[in-house]
Amino acid sequence: MHGVDIDFEPTVENAVEFYHPEDQTTIQEAVERVLTDGEPYDLELRIVTADDEVRWVRTRGEPWREDGKIVGVRGTFQDITQRIERQQRLEEFASVVSHDLRNPLNVATGHLELVADECDSDHLDSVSRALERMEALIEDLLILAQDNKEVSDTQPVDLAMIADRCQENVQMEQGRVITTVDRTVWADSSRLKQVFENLFRNAVEHGGPEVTVTVGELTDGFYVEDDGAGIPTDERNAVFEVGYSQSANGTGFGLNIVKQIVDAHDWQIRVTDGADGGARFEITNVNFVDE
Repeated sequence: MHGVDIDFEPTVENAVEFYHPEDQTTIQEAVERVLTDGEPYDLELRIVTADDEVRWVRTRGEPWREDGKIVGVRGTFQDITQRIERQQRLEEFASVVSHDLRNPLNVATGHLELVADECDSDHLDSVSRALERMEALIEDLLILAQDNKEVSDTQPVDLAMIADRCQENVQMEQGRVITTVDRTVWADSSRLKQVFENLFRNAVEHGGPEVTVTVGELTDGFYVEDDGAGIPTDERNAVFEVGYSQSANGTGFGLNIVKQIVDAHDWQIRVTDGADGGARFEITNVNFVDE
């Protein structure tokens, strides 16, 4: 990865020098914390190879002890250049597409409002729904581009509190959310919020306007279930794929976004039957905050 000969024997100093100048302070401070405090690190940084090529790496280090004393650092070093470049291209694509689509979308929405003031037609409702769907697709595209990343900044998040807040952001119509969980988890709160919002929307889209959604506790996680029609067994592996939707109002991105965020937390998710015959999404391998 560094482009050096097989007999090259690096010291700590010249190993640090291989990092990009803007990242050298970060790795130096991380190594010092391992040696002095025994604090491990897990970082994504740039290196500059012997051929002056910039590569992205994931570097992890932990204290190496002998007789209880820290004598060095050991860990792993992984080339993640392709993943980072794919992510950057996706973000650029999402940014350009969303900008180029939003401009004509705003124009169309504005003219639709003017037309609606001048005449009354059943066709206007169809146009309005189509424009709203386009807006939803753009929003989901941006979320998909932003959420294909690992989670590094977690904090204690109260599941009941965040579920209640998300209910307020989703048009539940005559539906309701029942929260029976009373636990706090380590999570990225903004991204966990997207998990709940997308699962709530999915329940309304597929369960109808009077759907009841329950958020409950599992031994190593939590679940979100509804009392709708459920998901056939042979389709449960496909629901997280991009474009999957059983509803004409769905974007086909919602559950894929959920899966990406769950994966980014190193959690697991599966679909099963709800207590009342609907769909139940179980999220496990969650780290609870000790209470």
